[in-house]
Amino acid sequence: MGLKALALNCTLKATGTSSTQKMLDLILKSLKAHGIEGTSVRMAALDIKPGVTSDEREGDDWPGDRYSERKESAAELEKRVNLKSAV
Repeated sequence: MGLKALALNCTLKATGTSSTQKMLDLILKSLKAHGIEGTSVRMAALDIKPGVTSDEREGDDWPGDRYSERKESAAELEKRVNLKSAV
């Protein structure tokens, strides 16, 4: 199993063009050249509840997207949150 990267796009816009995404695309492309698989997630497109625990309440998207605990592939996550892959 090779290295994987998860880029968190914290732009304020849930949809549309994002300069942050353009930058992340360049970074992920550079990582791919070194054999590192990567994807990005636009945080504004998720329902992330405020708080300090790992699961704030029902409907909190954060626990399902915690990279270290996720059991789904980057492609599955991308499909689930309906985001365009950078690589």
